[in-house]
Amino acid sequence: MIEEIGFLFHDLASIPLGPYAVPDNDSWPRVVVGARSFGQLVYFTTEQIVLYGVDDPNVRGALRHFASSLQRLDLSDSDRPYIDDFAAKLESTNTA
Repeated sequence: MIEEIGFLFHDLASIPLGPYAVPDNDSWPRVVVGARSFGQLVYFTTEQIVLYGVDDPNVRGALRHFASSLQRLDLSDSDRPYIDDFAAKLESTNTA
């Protein structure tokens, strides 16, 4: 399942995410939608998987592969800290 999440996030990375404005007929922003950024989606998707599954060697390996694939993506400066934090959590876990 983690591998499938990796494929989804690879595709998501190419879509503009985050807050956006909906213009009216005169092109003035009338509604601002506070959507999640790519980095926030990574955080919310992985936080509990890391918390509850990282002790399983198979889960830990899949998560590390996922983190590695995310680190290779061309991401914005605002998304990069989420990816780096995710990878750091995995590196700080028991490797036995």
